[in-house]
Parts: sequence; C-alpha cells; structure tokens
Amino acid sequence: MTTRPDFGDDTEAARLYDFLRGQQPAPVPGERPTPACMPQHRPASTPEEIARREGLDLGLDLAALRRPARKPVGRRPGSPTDRRPRPGGRSRRAQPSVEDLVLRAVRVCCPSLVPGRAVEVARQWVRSGCPLLELEEWMAALGVHGASVASDCLERGLSVRVLDVVVDGMHVRRRLRGGESVDSVLALAAIHSITLADRPNPQG
Repeated sequence: MTTRPDFGDDTEAARLYDFLRGQQPAPVPGERPTPACMPQHRPASTPEEIARREGLDLGLDLAALRRPARKPVGRRPGSPTDRRPRPGGRSRRAQPSVEDLVLRAVRVCCPSLVPGRAVEVARQWVRSGCPLLELEEWMAALGVHGASVASDCLERGLSVRVLDVVVDGMHVRRRLRGGESVDSVLALAAIHSITLADRPNPQG
C-alpha cells in the first residue's frame, strides 16, 4: 500500500493529492470548496445505478420495468381488417323481393304518396303482370295509378311501345289516361286501319 506523502502545512497540495488518488476530502470549514471537493462521479440516475450504489439485489429486470408494455392492437368485429371466417360461411345480403322493387318504382314515380297508399299501389302493379324492366315506362305513360289499364293492355296484346302510336290525332296513352277503355281505343284504331296489338291476345 502506498504511503501518503507528508505535505506539512500545504493543505491544498494534500487535497489535490487525495483527489488524484480517488478520494474526496471534506472542505475545510470556512473555506471555499475547491475542485478536489467536487463529486468525482455523476450521481446515480437510473434504478440499476441506485441499486448498485446501495448494494441492493432487487431480483428484477429493471430495464423491462422502464419499458412500457405494448398493448396488442385489437380489431373491431366487422372491420375491413377482420378477415376471420364466420360460422356457416360468408353471409349474403337478402335480395329484395318483387314487391320491394315495385314499391321502390312507385315511390320514385310519385314520392308524394303516403306509405300505406304507396304499398297498395305497388300491389296493384304487381298483379298487373307488367315486366319489371318495363314497369317505369308503363307508369310514365299511364300514371302511377294506371295499373288496371296496363293490365287490360297486356291482356289484349298491347305492349308499352304502342302507347306512343297516334290514333285519330291523339296518342294512345293520352286516350287511355283520359278515361277511354282499351277496347274503344282498339276499335278506333281498327277503323283507321291501325294495328296496335303486337302480341297474341291471350283471350283469343
């Protein structure tokens, strides 16, 4: 072990010697602290350094305690990223019925109808037998309340196209909407040698 030199009354030299040797001499009362009295190491600032300085063995992973646990990112059911198969296979949307499609057409043609009346009119058009692809054309030509007239036209072999034929200076659709019967329009057309029926007459 190295013997400390005798510095005599030179206290400053003694403190510098102790500083260089790794010791921290206490400042002399009443004197200003010198660099030799300053801490040699930075104070402990982490849990590991504090435990090491105090001689503690916590038995814990302090680094893991400092890291916040990441929460697993969950997926909401039904979200676009939720690709888990559902029991029973892929579910399909219920297809609209004929009544639903006709009711939709009635509301488009006459949005002012109250719901109950719109359902009743839609049922009349379903019973008329008009093809769905021609339904809006029939409604536009005969009006939303012309389901019975459209039914008479179809029974006598008249298609939606003949409604624009002019008979004696007036379109067929205007005559029918004005209250003339299908039979009277056919009779008038026969007088003028105009054939309206382009489909076989189901009634013979």
